[in-house]
Amino acid sequence: MTEPVIQTSDLTKRYGATVALDGVSLHLERGEILGFVGPNGAGKSTFMKLLLGVARPSAGAARVLGLDMIRDSEAIRRRVGYLPGDLGMYRNLRASAFLDFCLSFYRDAPRGRGLELARLFELPLEPKIKSYSTGMRQKLGLVQALAVGAELLILDEPTKGLDPTSQALFAELLAEEQARGRSVLLSSHVLEEVERMCHRIEFLDRGCIIPPEVVAAVRADFRRVLSVTFCAGREPDLAAIPGVRDVRRERDRFLLRIDGEIGPALAALARLDVDSLEFNRPDLQEIYHAVYLSRRRP
Repeated sequence: MTEPVIQTSDLTKRYGATVALDGVSLHLERGEILGFVGPNGAGKSTFMKLLLGVARPSAGAARVLGLDMIRDSEAIRRRVGYLPGDLGMYRNLRASAFLDFCLSFYRDAPRGRGLELARLFELPLEPKIKSYSTGMRQKLGLVQALAVGAELLILDEPTKGLDPTSQALFAELLAEEQARGRSVLLSSHVLEEVERMCHRIEFLDRGCIIPPEVVAAVRADFRRVLSVTFCAGREPDLAAIPGVRDVRRERDRFLLRIDGEIGPALAALARLDVDSLEFNRPDLQEIYHAVYLSRRRP
């Protein structure tokens, strides 16, 4: 088996009394897109900076592309395309000069790829960066990260400030990178985007990875909600249906929350005058809010 592209063990970062990252252990496989979600201050950006040697860990270890995070940090940076959440730019430079400067750190960057990406994003490179809008600066940041042809992409809020057309183009380009065998670690608050693009998602809160069993329990709870409508004038005693612990009505629709196995409830409903029944898979937005709200309730 090949070594994971990213492998961390109890990675921790403290700033004085503040714990920004607390014992994070995870892995990223080759060709995989891993999504990082969590509220502001959860530790997502800190984790990415540690991997690249931009910040030093307080404890723990990590290997990136088979290299030691601390000892080989310079070699790692030469093989990673990186977009930080707060990319600094020399605003008096022309965008073309800034792009050349960024790519000069990568000996094997494909010639002309930056220009090709700029054309795709309809990004003029002759103006000075200080004349750019927020969205244009974000496009330039994406171009410099994608243009290097790196084995690993680490992208912090990559679509922040982008228009819908550019967001869609980014998703297409990321799929192309993944098809070439690239690996991607991506952090974003756009949950629909994360759900659509990522193979796997880690939830981070207060510097810690939320245990997968917690997320699984929330998903399981959502799976036990049935949406039912009945034929006109045919409203049975829903509380008598096996396993029903809560009934909520929304106009002509009833939402039934089921405890335990759902089979007996479905069998009972099959004997009634049901007009429609939906058993919807929750989306990431619903899961996200349920997970984080449950952790903040007393």
